[in-house]
Formats: sequence, C-alpha cells, structure tokens
Amino acid sequence: MILWRQHVANQLFRGAQRRRAALQYEIGLPFDRGVQIGGIADEVHETERMSFDAIERCAGQEQAARLSRADRRHDVRRDRRRHDAQAYFRQREFRRRCRNRDVRARHQTHAAAEYLYREAELLDGRRWEEWDALFAEDGMYWVPLRHDQQDPLNHASLFYEDAILRDVRRRRLEESHAWSQQPVTRTARHFTPLLNNSLVRDIDDMKGYVARGDMQIVDARPKVRFEGTEAEPRPGLRAGHIPGSRSVPSATIVNADGTLKSKDELERIFREAGIDPQKPVVTTCGSGVTASMLSLALSVIGQTNAAVYDGSWAEWGQESLDTPVETGPPK
Repeated sequence: MILWRQHVANQLFRGAQRRRAALQYEIGLPFDRGVQIGGIADEVHETERMSFDAIERCAGQEQAARLSRADRRHDVRRDRRRHDAQAYFRQREFRRRCRNRDVRARHQTHAAAEYLYREAELLDGRRWEEWDALFAEDGMYWVPLRHDQQDPLNHASLFYEDAILRDVRRRRLEESHAWSQQPVTRTARHFTPLLNNSLVRDIDDMKGYVARGDMQIVDARPKVRFEGTEAEPRPGLRAGHIPGSRSVPSATIVNADGTLKSKDELERIFREAGIDPQKPVVTTCGSGVTASMLSLALSVIGQTNAAVYDGSWAEWGQESLDTPVETGPPK
C-alpha cells in the first residue's frame, strides 16, 4: 500500500513539473529558476514520501522543449481523434438516413401493395363506385410509351385513363345491356396457395411403398434418364429409376404451346404407361418440379389426390444412399 501511494505521488509530481516547464517555455520565463512543487507534498505522509529533491529543479530548456513537442504531438493526436469521432458520427448519421430511407421505401411498397389488394377486392366484387372512390380527382392510369415521357397529354401512351374516361368505363360496366358486356366482364381473381402436407411424400414413405409394392409411382423425367441409358445432369447421382415406377415424361402431357393436352389424351397417356388414374399414385422426377405437372394432369382426369415425392431422384439417386435402383424399361 505504501509503495502504491508513493508511485501515485511520483506521478502527480512529474505531471505537475512537466506542465509547469511547458508553461514557462511558452511564456518565455528563464529556466535557471527552479520549478517549485508545493501543496502536494503536505498531503503525503512524511514516512511515505520519496526524495523530492531530485525533481525540484527543471532539467533545462532542452527538456522543456521536448515536453512542448510532446504536447504538440498530443494535440495532433487529440485533433485526429476528434476528426475520427466527427467522421464516425457523420457515417452513423448517413447510415441512419439510409435506414430511414429504406424504411420509408418499405412502407411505400407495403402501402402500394395494400392499395392494389383493396382495388382487386372491389373489382372482383364489381363494386365500381367504391373502386372509383379510391382515386383522387386528378388520379389516372398511365402507361408511357417510353421511359423518358413526362406528360401523358402531349405524348403517345400505351394506355391513359383520367377521371372522365374512368367514369365512362364504370358506367359501361354497370350497364348490363351494353354490347361490351356480352358476355359480362370477368375480373381477375387472387389465388393464395396453401401447402397440403397430405400430398407430400418423403424418402421413408417411398421406401415403404417400394418394399410393399402397393403404390403406383410415375416418373416425369425423360425416358433416357428413367432407363439409365443417359447419365444424370447432377453430379453424385446414380442412373436409373425407383423400382416399380412407371415413365410418363412431362413433355408428353403438354402441347407445343405449353398447355396441357385434352382430358382424353391425358387419360390415354397414363393408362398406356400402366397407371390407373382412379387408384392412388405418387409422382416423382429429378427434383420435384415436373412431378407437380404430372399431379396437375392427374387432377384433370379425376385423380385429385396425386401426391408428390419432392425429394425425387435428387434424393433417392444419391450415391451415398443404399436405396434400390432399377435400370431399363419399367418392369
């Protein structure tokens, strides 16, 4: 404890000496006079004081000059810290403004989405007056022909409709005898997809089906991949198909324009592949995507509970798994 208090006293005296010497140097006082330290020694017990005689006089002008240079370096460091602090706060303010801007953008996007949902709800319900009330007096629909157009009245537009034209459209929709309402205009509907877990199968389900042989399995991959005559495009997968499965390539159930074939054609395709649409069936493919096309086609011909093995061959065909694999035509 005594040594610690002595150390504190020494530090106090040294700091006072340096400040006094630096002040003398700045105001031009002669340095042959001693730098007297008073007032502090009285607070230290006589038995705890170290020898203060060695620090009673200044070492001279050279030492004071060194102290002054040290103070100037301290000032530079202090200014640098102040500058860094200012830069930090400026950066923090910039980030705050960016964050607020992003928040405002999200709120604006949310507000726009809410408006569109509300508009769709009113249009679906054919509530034309309430729909028209959503717009301000100068509200309009405008689709510019080019991105640099500023005025819809002085430029050719893809679509433009102000309050007057909107009122004309609304009255035409309300008039059931109008020629444009034969047949009556149908508005677009909003579809909300919901996950039906009862129509999803995992690898354990598929292992059970293969072991029991009590489930129809249909594969949507191309025939060459189903039979294993062509390597899988994904690395680490074996070639072939799930034992007992049938092949209905997804390309065979759609027309040239991408639409589904007719109901009679779809039923013929599945039956020729050995699938009875009236019995339970699970669809599979490379990754669970085109398998959904088969389930959709099956729902068109009456099988609305066709489940999807979403892991499909990307899971079943892994080289690291011991799942059984067949090659060649379906057996």
